[in-house]
This record gives sequence, structure tokens and C-alpha cells, in this order.
Amino acid sequence: MIKKQGKIHSKNTLSRSINIKKGSSKAAYYAFLKEKLNYMFG
Repeated sequence: MIKKQGKIHSKNTLSRSINIKKGSSKAAYYAFLKEKLNYMFG
């Protein structure tokens, strides 16, 4: 059950990070990581 949920989550995260890498902006990528951490822990 948990594994299935994790797969869906990582799929969404992966597609999002690919979109950011296409933009090729490290600042945008780190902003995304920060936003993700805030969502997870905030």
C-alpha cells in the first residue's frame, strides 16, 4: 500500500523536476526543493 502511494508521489515529483531541468535554472530547482520541504515539514 505504502509503496504504491510512494510510486505515485515520486512520479509526480519526477515529472516536475524534469520540467524544471528543461528550464535549466538551478535557482528554480532549489526553490522547488525548498517548497517541497516546506510542504513536507511545514
